Amino acid sequence: MGPQRPLPANARFARWSEIDPRQFDLAILHFDENVLRAAADAPGVGAEWGATFRFLQRNLTIPRIAVCHGTPQADAPARRAALADFLADTPVVVNSHQALGEWGFADARVIWQGFDPAEFPMRPRPGGRQPRILTLPQEATAERPGYRGADLLDRVAARLPAPLERLRVAEPNLLLRGNAYAAARFAHYVAALHGFDIYFNPTLRSPMPRSRGEAMLCGLATVNADSHDVDRFIENGINGFYASSTEELADQLGFLLADPARAWRIGLAGRETEMRLFHIDRYLDDWRRLIRDVLGHDAI
Repeated sequence: MGPQRPLPANARFARWSEIDPRQFDLAILHFDENVLRAAADAPGVGAEWGATFRFLQRNLTIPRIAVCHGTPQADAPARRAALADFLADTPVVVNSHQALGEWGFADARVIWQGFDPAEFPMRPRPGGRQPRILTLPQEATAERPGYRGADLLDRVAARLPAPLERLRVAEPNLLLRGNAYAAARFAHYVAALHGFDIYFNPTLRSPMPRSRGEAMLCGLATVNADSHDVDRFIENGINGFYASSTEELADQLGFLLADPARAWRIGLAGRETEMRLFHIDRYLDDWRRLIRDVLGHDAI
């Protein structure tokens, strides 16, 4: 989970009272598993979470595409079914093949995430220092412990000879505001990634976390809990690692700690994988195809 990105030049925020939906061809609505009713393990979700999504889904008359950023709530099949029914007439984009199977939306497809490699350059060679392992920020696992694998993280950490360091991003000049602040904070985030050699992704239910992809692009060797398509692009010992058990994950991390040169090579291979499979150009092509399917082949 990195910092908020700068707002692109072709995007702006507007109040609903300033918007005439008839001036638009398509609405893209974002949602997660909590938009109808928050899960018990999501204490940070307030009462108004999902209100905008529900309003737009019920009231917009222009074509819509809904983008799913979560997975079904644990042990709540009725809530999963209710959300699938709420979106029965809307094309849905999910982030992984596992999520596609779990949700059972009437009209859905997988679009893997996309990155611009220029935003995440390869880290410099580390020199002679001891390898460092990065993992999720403390607030991320505290906010949603089950969703982000807090228990697994703690069990793995207890077996390691080196700490699992939580992501911390230095504040830029506090006189900066708006996009200037966001751009400076994002630069500090990439610099923070460059200070590490290995990234541990403990998430079990988050579909294709961006933090893992960004770490791979920066050349960190990743070790991952076995979930959400990781077996479709990670080859153990070649471009990263994944496993299901605490013991095996700890062994994989220990293996990389003991061999910094191998960690560097695996990190390079992981970066190549990201650029090949998760490039922004492929992502945009997938979205163009979807928009044409919804609006017609001359739409974009």
